[in-house]
Amino acid sequence: MSTLKDVAALAGFSTATVSLALNGKTVNEETRRLVISCAKQLNYVPNRIGRTLITGKTHTILMVILNSTRYTNLVVDTTFFYNYIEGVLESAGKLGYSVTFDVRNWEDPDLDNFFYQKAHGKSVDGIIIIPQYERPMPFLKVLDGFPFVVLNSHIQDEKITSFRVDNYLGGRLVAQYMQKCGYKSIAFINGPEEHYDASERRRGFFDVFQTSSEAKPEIVEDSGDWTIRCGFEAAERIFTEKQIDAVFCGNDFMASGVFRYLCKQGLRVPEDVSLVGYDNMGLAKAIYPRLTTVDGRLPEIGFGLGEMLLSHIEETAVGEPVEPLKPKLIIRESSRPKN
Repeated sequence: MSTLKDVAALAGFSTATVSLALNGKTVNEETRRLVISCAKQLNYVPNRIGRTLITGKTHTILMVILNSTRYTNLVVDTTFFYNYIEGVLESAGKLGYSVTFDVRNWEDPDLDNFFYQKAHGKSVDGIIIIPQYERPMPFLKVLDGFPFVVLNSHIQDEKITSFRVDNYLGGRLVAQYMQKCGYKSIAFINGPEEHYDASERRRGFFDVFQTSSEAKPEIVEDSGDWTIRCGFEAAERIFTEKQIDAVFCGNDFMASGVFRYLCKQGLRVPEDVSLVGYDNMGLAKAIYPRLTTVDGRLPEIGFGLGEMLLSHIEETAVGEPVEPLKPKLIIRESSRPKN
C-alpha cells in the first residue's frame, strides 16, 4: 500500500507540500494537479484517522434537519431535502470533507444534549442546522465557539451565521404574476403557519395585493403540511364551496395534490383553473401540463450552506452574503391569463 512518502518521492515535493495539496490547502494549481496525478498513479488513499490526529479535524460535517411531531415527517414523505443534500455534498467534496445527516424533533427533551455531544465530542467539524419552524433555539448556546450555520434563522443575532433565502420575494413574484393574469378568485394553500418559509411566502404574497391600487381578487386561504395528500384535501374543501380561477400552493407537492383533485373532478388545467407551485421540484416538470412554479434554487441553497460552514471551519470566512438567495418565477403550461 502506497504512503504519503511514496507520493512525495514520485512528485518530487516534500511530504508537507503533498499533504497540503491533497487536503485542499493553499498550493499553486500546477503543484496540486501533479500531486493528485501521482497519488492516482500510486493508488494512494489518505489515512483519515492519521489525518485527524495530525490536524485535529475529522473532515466531516453534519447536517441536522429539525422536524416536529406536530407535522408530517417531510424527510420520509417527500424528496424535498435531497436537493439540499446534493448541494451540501458538492461543496463538501471540493475540500475533501464527508457529510453525515441526522433528523431530530423539536419536541425531543434531549435536543440540547444532542448538539452538546456533537460540538464537544469531536466527531464532526461543523454543523448545518435546518430548523424549519419558528421556535426558540436554546441549544445554540452550547454551540458557542463551534462552527455552525442555520438556514433562514428567524432569530436576529450577530452570533448566528445564517444562510438566507428570500422567500418573501418568492411570494411577491407569484402575486404579481397572478395580478397581471387578471384572476378574480384565488385559492392560496400554504404550509404550516409556524413554518418560517411558509410565513415569508404568505407575507410577500398578500403584501402585493394589500399595497396595490388595482381591484383586489377574492383570496381563499388554507394551510397544510406540504404533502400531496394535504393539497388534495385542501382543494376538496375549497372547490366544494367556491369557484376558483387560480390556485397558488406553497410547494410543488401540494400543487400536485390539487392537480390530482382537479383531474378527478374533470376540471382542466389551465383552461378551467390555473395552478402555480413553489420550489421547482422534479415533479413540476413530470406532470402535464407542466407546473408553473417558483424556482427555489434548492441545490444552490445546499451548496451555499456547505460553503458558508466550510469557510468558518477553514477560517476563510469573510462574512455572510450581502443579499439573500433570490428565487425565480418559471412560467409553464399550468397557468395562463384569465382572458
